[in-house]
Amino acid sequence: MKTKLTLTPFLLLHFVVYSQQNLPLKFKGDAVKWAELQWMDGNRTVDQRFEYRVPPIVVDDTIYLFNNYEGLFNNSISVGYCGYTIKKLNIKTGEKYWEVQRQYKEFRKRKAISQPAVKDGQLIVTLFDEAPPENGSGTSWYRCYPAHIAIDRLSGTVVDSNYVDRSIADLPIFWATIDPNTSNNSQFILKDSMYIFRFFEGYYRNMVDESIDFDGNKLSSDSIHIALKYKARLFRHYNLNNEYVYVLSLRDSASWTKKEFLFNKYDHDLNLLKSVEFSGSVDLTDQVTVITSFPISSEYFVIVCNSQMANPLKYESRYFMFDGNGTFVDRADFIINGDPNIEYGWHRPLVDVVNKRLLLTRSQQEVKGQPTKFDILVSEGDSLRSISQIEVEGSDDHFRTTYHQMLDNGDILLFIDQFDWADQNIRWFSWILLDGAKMGIVSSTKDEGLAKNKPNIYPNPTSGLVHLDQVEDGQSVDIYNMKGVLVDSKTTQLHQIDITHLPQGMYIIELKSERTSERYKLIKVD
Repeated sequence: MKTKLTLTPFLLLHFVVYSQQNLPLKFKGDAVKWAELQWMDGNRTVDQRFEYRVPPIVVDDTIYLFNNYEGLFNNSISVGYCGYTIKKLNIKTGEKYWEVQRQYKEFRKRKAISQPAVKDGQLIVTLFDEAPPENGSGTSWYRCYPAHIAIDRLSGTVVDSNYVDRSIADLPIFWATIDPNTSNNSQFILKDSMYIFRFFEGYYRNMVDESIDFDGNKLSSDSIHIALKYKARLFRHYNLNNEYVYVLSLRDSASWTKKEFLFNKYDHDLNLLKSVEFSGSVDLTDQVTVITSFPISSEYFVIVCNSQMANPLKYESRYFMFDGNGTFVDRADFIINGDPNIEYGWHRPLVDVVNKRLLLTRSQQEVKGQPTKFDILVSEGDSLRSISQIEVEGSDDHFRTTYHQMLDNGDILLFIDQFDWADQNIRWFSWILLDGAKMGIVSSTKDEGLAKNKPNIYPNPTSGLVHLDQVEDGQSVDIYNMKGVLVDSKTTQLHQIDITHLPQGMYIIELKSERTSERYKLIKVD
């Protein structure tokens, strides 16, 4: 018989949930290096809600984790974003050195993380500081003041902070967008001895930087215009590592007959470094219903085009990976036909920074009552292949990833939303680090000898000649397009093949011998 959570005292509730669930989430096997549960001290178990806003910061063997806290009043009514947690961990062991927690369960005084940065021996974190509503009554998280705290990186002590004087009449108020997945995506950035308030002005299509002193007064305003021929269907901008700004804009005519997809790269001061039109690299069909983007780092980003067909029920997602200069790198397609046997499943793109390819992750419960499985998938032509799979302990724990990234050594960092399928209102959040070697990303010591004998295919991308080291002359090579259609067959000569005659795009080359068959992705450019 299930315990009624609403009638259980706090201490007993805390114990019961822990006895039923694995907090943090646990996987079978030894792929998990460490797991860190997000928990706001002094609050109820059902009140533990956290949101991801900015990527972690990695410095040597240290990782800093940032989450905004979304709380509830005791009557279970949401108080919205009302605090944050900042943690310093050993990235290898998961040992927690310190944690800064803040919560503000009072309207008009709430605070949330905007942007963090490492400077000298301090961790500087700018904040959205909630301002009074425009009409003087009620509350509105859209209005805020700038603020920041400075944390000693060694001790975790807040050594400095700045908040504006709210009693000053006519003090400027700014627009808070705590969720970064919006076109506005406003940010407070600390620069020298002032704040920079950066946002997208949608009506005029301008990126705007407003300079603000520490008292909250506007000093100046600069803007750059984003020239768009058609209506902006998608506009996203991301501040990456306080170094670059990526701007992605999709424009189309009313009938979708004309489409343009523009990528602009700026430095931290909004000086244009690169502008690339890549409509030809992204397959924008009339069936596309949703387009999203994932900034991975200053080196890569991923664009996702989702479409849905009603009869028969079919979901299609196409993932396109680009490097930090807007050059197309890899692609993966995933199609879901309406399968009544699958209870749920979530897919997210993952950039493999070790092997410079695009992967997909999948958390899925194939049959209700069975454990959730977590897969890492690689694209091979018109299909996906699982290169690793791990299973959650127990059938009551389910999860989906809301953020992940691959570290330079191949380890995979996840931020997960864990829930009880019987009561999806109860959720917990954790950071989890997966071992890259045990997840099939990097070679183990046993595999190093085999890896040395694998073909080295270069250049990739290529405009014509492709060199194949470790491949004998006369070996058969089949070339497929991304739909799995055979477009050419060749034999190697002087350890190379010529694909000059093929149109630009991505291909799969299959190397066949009497005993083995191996496939590799190859990009043809003009």
